[in-house]
Amino acid sequence: MNCRCIGKYSMKLSCNIAYFVIIFNPLKFSKRIYMNLNYLPSCKTVLTALAFSLCTPLLVNAQEYRTCPANWFSIHNVYLKVEAGASFSESTSLSVTQNNDPLNWDPASQGYNNDLGTSEIVGLSLGYSIYDWIDVELEAAHRNSFRYQKTQTSTGAFGDKTRYFDIENTTVMANVFLNGNGLSQPIAYRTSFGIFDPFVTAGLGVAFNHMTDFHSTATTTGDKFSAMNPNTTASFAYQVGAGINLRTTQRFMFGLGYRYLDAGNFESNKRIVDAPSGIDDAASPWKGELKVNEVYLALTYWL
Repeated sequence: MNCRCIGKYSMKLSCNIAYFVIIFNPLKFSKRIYMNLNYLPSCKTVLTALAFSLCTPLLVNAQEYRTCPANWFSIHNVYLKVEAGASFSESTSLSVTQNNDPLNWDPASQGYNNDLGTSEIVGLSLGYSIYDWIDVELEAAHRNSFRYQKTQTSTGAFGDKTRYFDIENTTVMANVFLNGNGLSQPIAYRTSFGIFDPFVTAGLGVAFNHMTDFHSTATTTGDKFSAMNPNTTASFAYQVGAGINLRTTQRFMFGLGYRYLDAGNFESNKRIVDAPSGIDDAASPWKGELKVNEVYLALTYWL
């Protein structure tokens, strides 16, 4: 959270160097130019004052929130973050090739497209605070309870039915955070118990979308059919978001955030299986997109 190495050690070292260069070098050079030695004490007094004035900005900066330069690594700027929240899916834009497989995927007036409902989120991040205004992190997040359900009326061989499948999603993202406290002081709101600091964020990464429990159930009999084995699709993902943090101490921060995540594509298996009857036939895969809006709480701890 802060650069103690800069505030405690670099300031002291810089002052000593400034004093040494300003005080002692003129004395050494003065002998070469035959300076009057009786004048040196007053000269030393003036130069001492000059050295102190040069060190003053360092003393001020040492008390600021964070003063690390970009090329300085400090373990105290490394942080861990845990988060939890809810993920709300948008329409899947589901694509089902009915013409090539009318037996399994028969036409229905309701169509096939639908959303995937809501899932909880859990996440863990490892990050680094470069300056007050910019953080970078590597984040892993998991969403395990998206569910597709679509009831269809049909005159096909299976009659009326309900289609089902589940989606589990895991993302690994590289994120950048821009913090209001560092960009412009008036953006952050200071109180007696902490600093309210708004932020915006963006990230790129990969999503692993795992489709499970794919099957259909007949409305009249309850029989299960058109089952498929699980399938995982890896896809490019990106996210953007915003929120506000409450910095309570130099080590702890609480956050409330929103983000939009495009987790790319998912796809079903390409074979229908029915263990009791021994059916194992090729079938056209279902293809869709996972796009979600998320709200989450986060707890950040600086080492």
